[in-house]
Amino acid sequence: MNSGIKIISALLAVAFCSNSSASTIKEEVREGVAQLASQMPMTVDEFTTVNTVLLVSDRDIVYRYAFDFDKSISMAARIKNITPAELTALYVREFGDLNVFLKAWGDQYIYPPMRNSNCSNPRIIYFLDNGYRIIHEVSDMYGRFLYEAIITKSER
Repeated sequence: MNSGIKIISALLAVAFCSNSSASTIKEEVREGVAQLASQMPMTVDEFTTVNTVLLVSDRDIVYRYAFDFDKSISMAARIKNITPAELTALYVREFGDLNVFLKAWGDQYIYPPMRNSNCSNPRIIYFLDNGYRIIHEVSDMYGRFLYEAIITKSER
């Protein structure tokens, strides 16, 4: 997912930089999000698709992802030579709860590349410095919530 996040971040920056007619940062963000949203859905990697990007408030740019968690678990189980049910049970035993596992998984594998990608792009840094937040919402293929990462100025 790391290289896919870099692609999405670059697209966000291009969408925001390509429209120099915007007279205010708010207009620039609104127009950039609309331009990027018109390109959705977009495949990030074999497990992940960005379904939409939208401006949900004056300061929140939200990416909504669908992640094929079943496919990911099946692949990981195959590598460990166990069934997906056995792997899920192993995670539940290790973390005590599947939701705790999902949070740990997101904190380790989702948040760092998103933060690094968002916080290394000068245009996105400009938006963060001006009070915008980049929110990445990850759900499974059935729309069930998996993880949320919020990137703010303080994350830099």
